[in-house]
Amino acid sequence: MESEPTILDMIEIAGKAITGQGDKNADLVRGSDYESVIGPPAVIWTREDRRDTDLFNSTKFHTATGEDLTFLVKERFGIDRYLDSNGSGTAILSRPVGGTSGTVWAGTRITIFGGSPKTYRTIGDKVVPASSTSVSLNIEALVPGPGTGASTITDLRLDDELWDPSWMVASLSCNDGTSFESAAALIARVRQTRADQRVGQVKSIEDACKI
Repeated sequence: MESEPTILDMIEIAGKAITGQGDKNADLVRGSDYESVIGPPAVIWTREDRRDTDLFNSTKFHTATGEDLTFLVKERFGIDRYLDSNGSGTAILSRPVGGTSGTVWAGTRITIFGGSPKTYRTIGDKVVPASSTSVSLNIEALVPGPGTGASTITDLRLDDELWDPSWMVASLSCNDGTSFESAAALIARVRQTRADQRVGQVKSIEDACKI
């Protein structure tokens, strides 16, 4: 693909097209009145060319990026792009005996403090009856991406106070999040997926036998 013309390229093209008739010294030179007239259109045409190039590239599988590529791959091949997401799961709180009722508010933090600490937060408010000695909470990792998956019953603590201090974290299970898939990785995955789906390919035969 040819490179986009620069502002200086545009000025040079205009300069070659301008020739003084009444004054042989009236040709375009740096700092001349002609250059001051040609400069602004050169800037505008350069931007227009860049816009047209971006629009053209956004419609092509091999050159689209960002949301354009995400939409194109979904519409054309039915494949979803991996986006940034927070791992999610559940945590179980327990207390020795029933007590007063209360609410575990959304955003209550729970940390696994063994090794490299990982912190999670509850999703949504959870009303707990007075008679309950355990409660299951939906949680998510504080940060998106892989590396937040965990399943443990030890080294757990509540980072925020609850209405009853006897509540303890009995267990926590959370899957990994995902990271935004680069354009190169997505294109490679789409190519491989489509290749595997071709009739006669080993992967296609294996998938057919599993049905």
